[in-house]
Amino acid sequence: MPGAGPKLCFEIWVDAREQPQKCTVAPLRGRPDVILHRYHVEEPIRLEARWLLHPDGVPLDRFARSAEAVACTRLGVIDTTWRRVEGVLRRIVAPAPPARLAIPPGFVTAYPRRSKIVEDPEAGLASVEAIFLAAALLGHYDETLLEHYHWRAEFLARNRERLAAIGG
Repeated sequence: MPGAGPKLCFEIWVDAREQPQKCTVAPLRGRPDVILHRYHVEEPIRLEARWLLHPDGVPLDRFARSAEAVACTRLGVIDTTWRRVEGVLRRIVAPAPPARLAIPPGFVTAYPRRSKIVEDPEAGLASVEAIFLAAALLGHYDETLLEHYHWRAEFLARNRERLAAIGG
């Protein structure tokens, strides 16, 4: 059930150190609604999107009801580990600092976490889960974003009630 407005595109920046077998967004390569970049730790990130998916942003359900949401045709996503997020954000080069948009609380990840170094946020989502939810919250419900995600069925089942409330 695509949104009534223009198609939403994701500008995704993936840490070059990410192991391909663990990267949940790698299977999105080649989609017309995804621009996938790899970045190295020493390089600036030249973000073109005016909005960035970030846990500390304006909740997407609230943003989606604003007049400004119609202009949101490109959403930036940084795909890295939770412990590297802040350092990566400091390297974003953009015409203006992107506004931050967040997945509202209550959604649950299906991605199995096994970090021995740092504790992931309890509400933290896999990048592909966050991308799917961002699209759905902006009126572009599209399960094909999860097509190659190993934990797709479990993720959809865990979030069934919340997804039904946003048109899924």
